[in-house]
Amino acid sequence: MKKTVITGLITIAILSLIGCGNQKQVDYTTEATEESADAMVEAEIPDKVSYELMGEGGTIIVDADIILPENHDKCTVVEYSIKRFTDEDVKGLVEKIFDKDSYFLYMPYSEEQIEIAKDKLTSIKDASTDDRERYTLQNELLNLDNRIKNLSPAFKDMEQIEELKLYTIPEEDGWHPEIEKCCLIGAIDGRYYYMLIAQGEDKGNVIMKLQLLRDMNNDANGNLGPDSLDVQIYENKCVYSKDEAKKLATDYIQSLGYTDYEAIEVFDCKENNYAPSQDIREMNSYNIYFGRKIDGYNLAFNTSNCPDFFIDVVGDSYIAGNNTATEYIKVNVDSDGISELLIFNPMKEERILDNHAKMLSFENIDNIAREDLQSYIDYTFDGMQIQTINITEIDLGYGYTYDMETDRYALIPVWFYMMDDNIDNSNFRRRDYISYNALDGSHKDTSTVIYY
Repeated sequence: MKKTVITGLITIAILSLIGCGNQKQVDYTTEATEESADAMVEAEIPDKVSYELMGEGGTIIVDADIILPENHDKCTVVEYSIKRFTDEDVKGLVEKIFDKDSYFLYMPYSEEQIEIAKDKLTSIKDASTDDRERYTLQNELLNLDNRIKNLSPAFKDMEQIEELKLYTIPEEDGWHPEIEKCCLIGAIDGRYYYMLIAQGEDKGNVIMKLQLLRDMNNDANGNLGPDSLDVQIYENKCVYSKDEAKKLATDYIQSLGYTDYEAIEVFDCKENNYAPSQDIREMNSYNIYFGRKIDGYNLAFNTSNCPDFFIDVVGDSYIAGNNTATEYIKVNVDSDGISELLIFNPMKEERILDNHAKMLSFENIDNIAREDLQSYIDYTFDGMQIQTINITEIDLGYGYTYDMETDRYALIPVWFYMMDDNIDNSNFRRRDYISYNALDGSHKDTSTVIYY
């Protein structure tokens, strides 16, 4: 989309650093030629930085490789808004995903619906040769028996659930807030899956989750990093290689219409549940994470941007809560193919804010980071020292900022100072210790980008 630039000046208003209460304005002019600006940026970014900061609170060691995207000096800034699902979206996804005539609504909110659900689950269980699926279904049938004894009065006036669409689920006893929701069970190439499409009102989270029926009540598959104990002991028993799993996942999400995304990380992973022994953690699948990619820049992966903790406990309270993470897609691939898909807070493009945003030099960014890191390490809480913190990588990539007033997001260049956080030898976390808006050096989490 074209944008009007008055007198060649782009003004960006960005919230100031944490701890400063006032708002600052930073002006970016276009006086320098693109060629000279590109040469300046190229010369300013080293391959690696190393320094050590000490204070009463402990030590921060920065020994970090600097990772840059393609065409790192040419970044497009784009504005988005959360795309809520419509009834037509639900119908379209269901028709694309499930085998014809294999699916049924799974929303047991009345005694009649519970009995229908029990009959359908019993038929699937009796025909199944998968012990794990049969075990899951047996537990779900017991859950339905208990549910019928404890039906909430809140469901009494719900509309009849017969049509394929989003239904408003009422607030239940003040515990589960009101949300819009559609749940189904259906087959994909003969294998049964559970599907959830749900969204909170107004600024609540938007979620689409597809999961093998045998896993519908199990925890998420846990990511493993290079230092995890499991990686040192076991090979991944998935029949697919990482590259093959990545291609399979990419082809699948594109077949559903999600074509503006690229795989940003692929992890070996283990099952957190249904293990023969708590001491055995077998790697048997991959988690592939997807984010937006524009002209060589892609969403930078970190655990805070792509959290997994809620995926298998997506209770109504979480869905109804305010948006707590930005858009990403996760696909789990095991030896049988796609075992799980999660689409979280999908977005739609509103406008391009800048085709070639001018960024601060890395030297300026790193000077700000050194001051902030030193202030952190100088602080002690009741005289307690923090452990040594290792910053092992500094990544330049896309991150989202949020403007509360307009309820819009901006995809902007961000410097992520990544820490070594794989500390428990089992689950892998990859997160930034601190991150900066590359346009003005403010903390990413407090930045709001407003283009006039």
